[in-house]
Amino acid sequence: IPNVFLFTGQYGSGKTTVARIVASMLNCERGVTLDPCGQCSFCKKVQNGTSIDIQEIDAATNRGIDKIRSLKEFARYGSSEMRSKIIILDEAHGLTEEANNSLLKLLEEPPANMYIFLCTTEPRQILPTIHSRCQRFDFKKLLPPQLFVYIKSICDKEEIKYEDEALRIISKISNGSMRDALRNVESLRNFCSSELNSKDCYKLFGVPNSFFAFDLMEKIINKKTTEGILLINQSEEVGSDISLMIKDISQHLRDLLILKTCKTDSLVHAFGGTLEKLKDQAARVDLVSLLKVMKVFEDAMSITVYNLQPKHVLEKAFIESVIAYYHEIQSKKTDNKQTVK
Repeated sequence: IPNVFLFTGQYGSGKTTVARIVASMLNCERGVTLDPCGQCSFCKKVQNGTSIDIQEIDAATNRGIDKIRSLKEFARYGSSEMRSKIIILDEAHGLTEEANNSLLKLLEEPPANMYIFLCTTEPRQILPTIHSRCQRFDFKKLLPPQLFVYIKSICDKEEIKYEDEALRIISKISNGSMRDALRNVESLRNFCSSELNSKDCYKLFGVPNSFFAFDLMEKIINKKTTEGILLINQSEEVGSDISLMIKDISQHLRDLLILKTCKTDSLVHAFGGTLEKLKDQAARVDLVSLLKVMKVFEDAMSITVYNLQPKHVLEKAFIESVIAYYHEIQSKKTDNKQTVK
């Protein structure tokens, strides 16, 4: 078992939690085990952080050399009550240069009964000399279907009533973070009167209707500019955030591109009934026109960061998309006629 672990990955992916679990595996009363009981006094102390043999530090706020010196002092002595001493250094990339140099000396020859966990969202900021002394594990971003299955199981265990669509929305907006997904479920539970439902989900999080992007793309394909502008304004009136609307349509266009060019749907974020509708739309859309529409909305997304009138940006992007899509289709028709002649 290595003495130094480096856990990397985006926020909310479980790095610190897994560090505590491994600490339980090393200190459980059963012995060093892959299946800690979670019930013995040592397991509970690890999870609660109440043992004097455990030091859990947030390096984003305790980033100076003095804190690392105190850890070196902590490492000098044997464990008092548990089998192993544990150091969990969260946000390890936040340490100062002096603190990193001091930490390096501890990592070079850690005591045999000490295990150090460095958790970070920015592995590139970890010094190569520190990196080389760690066994690295990368925590991947969770996909919406994975988040959906997990939060659904939690709602079942907690006997929380829910609509599947509400959980799908939460899975989609949580950006691959389990922590964000659980927090969103809790927020929605406090907001809803009885069950978790999609209507309250749209109100609370400001996300557009799950079929907004699909419907807007249909307006682009069929050149229905008036209906498209009305759809955008109606979505805003019910509380949808404009920036989330642009992000939603951009994600939708990306999924269409993947379905149009790849033979697998495993890379697509949609699932359930939405996926089937997406496949149908992908079969009808023109690839070159799709790429031009994507470029329009990518530009719109970058502009909304600084624009005080994001709705105007979205409406303009929609009109430009209709023109770009129609122009490309007309160009192909003209080229085909010339080829026939």
